[in-house]
Amino acid sequence: MDNKEFTMTVVSRDGWDPLNDNIDIEVKFGDGRRYTATVFTLENLKTLFAKNKTTGECGGGLYFWATEMIIVE
Repeated sequence: MDNKEFTMTVVSRDGWDPLNDNIDIEVKFGDGRRYTATVFTLENLKTLFAKNKTTGECGGGLYFWATEMIIVE
């Protein structure tokens, strides 16, 4: 595998919802570089904000933060 080739693994679970969910991905390049990210749908972010308002997490739902976050529509 040369440096331009890569593999992407989606770390999924049974029953994920493509409209309201988040999912982890891992990309590995031929030269050994490896990157991970979590992909969130917009609807999932709304759901997480609402949950955090109830639980008090993230300043009572005032913000949401995640490392290596990618947002998709």
